[in-house]
Amino acid sequence: MIHEDITIGPVRLIRGDCTLIAPTLEGVDAVITDPPYEIVASGGGILATRKVYQQTEGFTDCGFDYGILDRFRNWVCFGTLKQVPKLMQAAGDRRHMLITWNKPNPCPLVCGNYLPDTEYIVHAWTNGCLYGTAQDKARFIVHRVGDKEDGTHPNEKPVRVMEKLCRTACDNGQLILDPYMGSGTTLIASIRTGRRAIGIEIDERHFRTAVERVRRELAQPTLPMDTPKPQPKPQDLFAA
Repeated sequence: MIHEDITIGPVRLIRGDCTLIAPTLEGVDAVITDPPYEIVASGGGILATRKVYQQTEGFTDCGFDYGILDRFRNWVCFGTLKQVPKLMQAAGDRRHMLITWNKPNPCPLVCGNYLPDTEYIVHAWTNGCLYGTAQDKARFIVHRVGDKEDGTHPNEKPVRVMEKLCRTACDNGQLILDPYMGSGTTLIASIRTGRRAIGIEIDERHFRTAVERVRRELAQPTLPMDTPKPQPKPQDLFAA
């Protein structure tokens, strides 16, 4: 079930199947994850020639098991517009909110539809409150596409976007789980916002990337885990 289990400072990285591993974990304060989307990314024309889309077959278009969220009372999950009703249903009796990441520089391909300038995030929780500043509690995030720190993962999210979600979902020193860790962006955001983290990834290549990213991040001078890090100015996160 667990192929590798590495702890580096406040971060634990597990290589294996998250559907089997996540239900065994205790003490998780918040799940923050970007699971495989329910989309078909192998279209014709220009899209078919782009390497990033060719690499996503069997990954971004396969969806995921919503049941993995059931045992966690506080979770933040990315999804397509098609998946939003399913995520809302998965929220059950939890308080929940739809958040959007709005991209000032989306890929300019419309194919007779609207620009792909918005991604959807559902936060479901039962702890009675949100954390962070008033600005962190905004229901929209405006941030450019392309601010990747790894670049090898086809769906890597900007760290600044994930930092905002970390600050809102749980408090300093609490434990975040990302069952679909990918190249480890949620873990990096957790470190930078003073949270602990567990990441699970089944793909060995992305797991290795995440391990190296966490090692590099923790090798840099940081504040103690129980000391809040300086918060970014609102215009830094919510402006293009």
